[in-house]
Amino acid sequence: MVQTTLDAIPGPGQFWQQVGVLIDDATAGRVKAQEFYLGQDAKDAALVAKGKPDAVKTRRFAGKSSFPGQILPSIRTVFPGFLIGTIIAVPLGILCGLSPTANAAINPLVQIVTLVVSATAGGAGGGTRHRPTRPRPHALCLPDRGAQHDFAGD
Repeated sequence: MVQTTLDAIPGPGQFWQQVGVLIDDATAGRVKAQEFYLGQDAKDAALVAKGKPDAVKTRRFAGKSSFPGQILPSIRTVFPGFLIGTIIAVPLGILCGLSPTANAAINPLVQIVTLVVSATAGGAGGGTRHRPTRPRPHALCLPDRGAQHDFAGD
């Protein structure tokens, strides 16, 4: 295991062991669902045989969701967004890289989006963890000509 500041990251053996547990849970859930539906079909057939077809009700299995049952809908939700974003961003990035005019036109929009994302990520506990103790020199923040500044320790 690798120890981090947040917790320990499991090694490959522990990872594959948990994958096996998830697969076993999913298999057991499918077996329970099949048993439920077989029992429901038997009850429905008995009701129809008694001449009560109006009493037949279709119910969904209400067992707990398995890992594949949770992850597949998530992938189906995220992947189209990723695909659309890639289809738009890659050609736009190539256009901005090849054309200074396109870069100048799109760069303000990119800066605004970056600012909004940084502000929301920083406010929600995200952003960078390391904050410098003093400001870094920047091209737009030139020191006074008469003052002595030592930036060698950065």
